[in-house]
Amino acid sequence: MKTLVLPSTYEDIKSYLASTGAVYAAKLMEFVRPIEDTERDLTQMTTQLRGTSGRAVLLYGPPGTGKSTFIESLTWRTHVGVSDLQQIDCARMQQEQLLDELIRQLQMLAERVRGSGRVTAVAINYLEDLEGQDEGKVRAFFRSLNGLLRTSPLFIIWPVTDLEDARKMLDYASAVSGTVFFPGREILTFHGPAQTAFVSIAKNTIAVLNDGQTLEEFGLTEAGLEEIASRAVHPTPTLRSYLDAVVEQWRNQSGYLEDLQAKIPKPTEVWTIFAYPDAESVIGQFSRRSEQLEEVWTAFHSKLWEYIPNSQRAADWNPKRLQLAISGALRTRIMYMPTNAIVSTFAAYAQDKAKTLNLSTVGVPDRWAKQSSAQKHIKTSPLHRLLMGQQSPPGKRKSGPAARAAETAEKAFNEISKYASGTGNDRHINHALANVLRDVLPKDYVVESEKAHPWIPNITPDIRVDTPDNRLICVELCYTSAREPYVVADYVLKKLDRYMRQLEYYVGDVKAG
Repeated sequence: MKTLVLPSTYEDIKSYLASTGAVYAAKLMEFVRPIEDTERDLTQMTTQLRGTSGRAVLLYGPPGTGKSTFIESLTWRTHVGVSDLQQIDCARMQQEQLLDELIRQLQMLAERVRGSGRVTAVAINYLEDLEGQDEGKVRAFFRSLNGLLRTSPLFIIWPVTDLEDARKMLDYASAVSGTVFFPGREILTFHGPAQTAFVSIAKNTIAVLNDGQTLEEFGLTEAGLEEIASRAVHPTPTLRSYLDAVVEQWRNQSGYLEDLQAKIPKPTEVWTIFAYPDAESVIGQFSRRSEQLEEVWTAFHSKLWEYIPNSQRAADWNPKRLQLAISGALRTRIMYMPTNAIVSTFAAYAQDKAKTLNLSTVGVPDRWAKQSSAQKHIKTSPLHRLLMGQQSPPGKRKSGPAARAAETAEKAFNEISKYASGTGNDRHINHALANVLRDVLPKDYVVESEKAHPWIPNITPDIRVDTPDNRLICVELCYTSAREPYVVADYVLKKLDRYMRQLEYYVGDVKAG
């Protein structure tokens, strides 16, 4: 049976179409549905701008509603009143200089369009909150943005997914000026296409992205698509969740994974873990926060794919191979480890700590060097919670004891990071973490450190956990203190490529196709 291509995210659609300009827009027009109520609101806003000044609007909607695809559609929905669309990718900016770099790029765009008499839309992508940014820098950013918009016809569309975070942004802006956002329309709620349109969108998307092939060629029917829509499990299902359900249905009935998985003796998961302060915010761009344990911390195909085209990685990865690495031949999760958990574990369990590092000199409390304290810290980590089948608390650790503990641990972690960069030193940290896991996990869990994978050749994970439900968890720990998002992508893709190369050698080439 043919392989179904049905991406559920805007980024994946772009990677599959692999085209730009008019050709790209023409293909999108074949399956992207207009969202007329939102278009009507935006048109009223652009009419007020008159091509001489600018404003901003926060486009609020849950993940998966289609905000990015809708913004892209403005390039051909000319009645909305924008002459051009520019997209700014904040995920590629360094966290410390993020707001400075963002205002610099906006100033460059403003210089280009000032005096043109035409409105240019600007999407600020992958900056859904300002958590962790210095308040002084945030105020300075909105002050500069206000001055810029007074004389430049920029229409800033800022996608956000959390209403509370959006309101905090408005509080910052209003403290500086009341003219950055449209008065009374600062937040525009986006619902995406109606559920009644899901079947039609799926049919058209399948036709366009699969070279005109019909549903029947993939063993699907229109009645089947309607049945999937009718059994949506979410109270307010999104288009993304629906398309994912269609792909899952196809996989279940096509035998797509059976041939591959039949050759795999035991399910293997690869969990990559980052522990530097604020890792939680950066990791949030790359993996899914979900109430479903099966999905939580699962890597985003679309986000990793951003770092593949136009790079040396393109020789190693295509969309299908990456998908197999994430949720096919392997299951990949990307998560953070509280910084204090790593520091306390090292202080309490690392056998060579006395010969190398004295963490008390960088502010680590003496009690953290007790194994009981390390066990307490590790039990709060997403790693331990997921191994035990427990949900992690929703939201970020924005304040309270957890945030203070992470702050206390920062200097010590920087020392541990330097230590880990020495040849072979990271194995001591790995052994320490394996030891604390042995102490806190039930006896029917088997924890090994620096031991070869039982059947994938030439793979030695930092830590391997064999679970009672017959899963094999390979934990790969990155001790870097570098906080740029590309560092996460680079580490994860390098690890996955090594796993996939050895897996392909073992079961046959799963890269082709």
